Amino acid sequence: MKLNKEEFKNIVKIQEIDRQRIANDLHDTSLQTLAHLTHQIELASLYIDKDTVRAKLELAEVNKELREVIDEIRATIFDLRPMTFDDIGLKEAIEREIANVNRMSDIEYKLQIGEINIEDEFDKLIVYRIIQECVKNCEKHSKAKTVSIKVVQEEKLSIIIEDDGVGMDINNIPGVDSNHFGYSILNDRVQTLDGQMSVVSSPGGGTVVSFEIPVS
Repeated sequence: MKLNKEEFKNIVKIQEIDRQRIANDLHDTSLQTLAHLTHQIELASLYIDKDTVRAKLELAEVNKELREVIDEIRATIFDLRPMTFDDIGLKEAIEREIANVNRMSDIEYKLQIGEINIEDEFDKLIVYRIIQECVKNCEKHSKAKTVSIKVVQEEKLSIIIEDDGVGMDINNIPGVDSNHFGYSILNDRVQTLDGQMSVVSSPGGGTVVSFEIPVS
């Protein structure tokens, strides 16, 4: 697939936004936790001779939190590349992603997905990232109880993500179509596939984000 200059710039922009997000996530979670754990280890070393029980309790807590950090870093690494594509395909990778989110989230995600036939690995990755990005937006902003995700491939690949959350007044949010961070990156992704995106929302009325992507 040969890219023109605008398409190439669009992909680089997406990559830079992803790198920034990953750096922020690591700084806000894993690195801060590791810094805190160094203080706990120092505290345990002070207790080791005077109060061995307290020292053991501190070290047990350090061990627990270290395991959590390892899980966070593993999740970040997985987020960099959905390796399951190589083994189980796009449909199953999406199913696993939503199942994992359901285990950790207070929101109930309902997935309806048919068979997906996309040959190009880049196209598969973009579709996966679109759904991932929508889920992240729901987690951060929607305050929803339920999110419905429908993925159907006919003449085009159709993705519809609907939540029952707080919604928004699109007219009063500058740049929803172009500059709003969450929607901007989604729009950039779908444009790399020559697709279209639409957002329907109102205050208190939830949000529906739809994508139509040509497939071959």
